[in-house]
Amino acid sequence: MDNKLGYIPLSKDDPYYVKAVEHKRTAGFPSCKCSNCVVVSGQQLVENLRYLTKENFERAIDSTLDFPPPEADSNNAVLKKKQTRRAANAALGTENDQVILARFKANMITSFHQFYEAQMGCSARFSASSLFHDEHANTLVENLDEIQSATDLYHLIGGEFICGQLEFLYDLIGRFKEKDLYQEHLDNQKRL
Repeated sequence: MDNKLGYIPLSKDDPYYVKAVEHKRTAGFPSCKCSNCVVVSGQQLVENLRYLTKENFERAIDSTLDFPPPEADSNNAVLKKKQTRRAANAALGTENDQVILARFKANMITSFHQFYEAQMGCSARFSASSLFHDEHANTLVENLDEIQSATDLYHLIGGEFICGQLEFLYDLIGRFKEKDLYQEHLDNQKRL
């Protein structure tokens, strides 16, 4: 429409917009599902992006996917994701411990990026670093000893952005915890 008119109508009352909608309706086109035309569904979709996967995306667009109830306080203000935090340097232990954990953090970020690329390929709309980044990795490293399940990861990083992400990260953390370096880190923690 903007190619014919030279502008994009900003109101649903614009006569050219009304004419175009009527033409589409009489021609039998399906109704538009964009966030401008279906504002409430668009807002709901944005608020629940963290629950979307490749498998359920089409149902979400068609409004046949039930999202969990919104997590809001009594004033309907959106809550920030809960994160367990500890004093970073004290929790990480000695300088050697900090080096060990920094290497693991870098490995975790790199491994997730490889996992993401393998899962999403060239069809990805987001980069791996926008879904799992330094802040997420820091949170996991700072809370390594409290991570006992994939559910713990869900609460720490605020959900699963792609299918299999939590299991992948939990497996990666589990393998790290089995290594001698992590056991050395725990021993150093006990001495502090």
